[in-house]
Amino acid sequence: MSKALGGVTILQKGESDIIAVNTEDAESREAHEASKISPHEGELNEAVVVDTPGGMKRCGGQGDILSGSVGAFLAWAKCYENGAFGDMTIPVSQMPILAAVGASMVTRTTSRLAFEREGRAVVTQDMLKEIGWGFAVALDMRSAYMDRR
Repeated sequence: MSKALGGVTILQKGESDIIAVNTEDAESREAHEASKISPHEGELNEAVVVDTPGGMKRCGGQGDILSGSVGAFLAWAKCYENGAFGDMTIPVSQMPILAAVGASMVTRTTSRLAFEREGRAVVTQDMLKEIGWGFAVALDMRSAYMDRR
């Protein structure tokens, strides 16, 4: 599907989340150029499976948390691209897939943490309280948050 849409990054939710991008021979040259593949990079054909443990219950609205997380990671990627931080060793073309992987990991971890607190009664609103800690746990940044937990 990614290839047919010109090389966009696809995130499919499920028991394990699948993130895929394929810019090989993209039919739409405009879309391919928008994916920021530099002339020095090869085209992308990559799939990543995220099997970070999630909660034992799926609730309506978890996709909203996932899409908001993707948006946050993409905003940080844009800051990286603009030189606000980082050393520019990661190709900008990798940012959408990295944003999707990060968001998937954070959302799944957040769901698990909320389920551990609330059990079967968990609702998506319970996840909101866990996003910060879910981010720290998923991205192994707990030491930065230990005094706040």
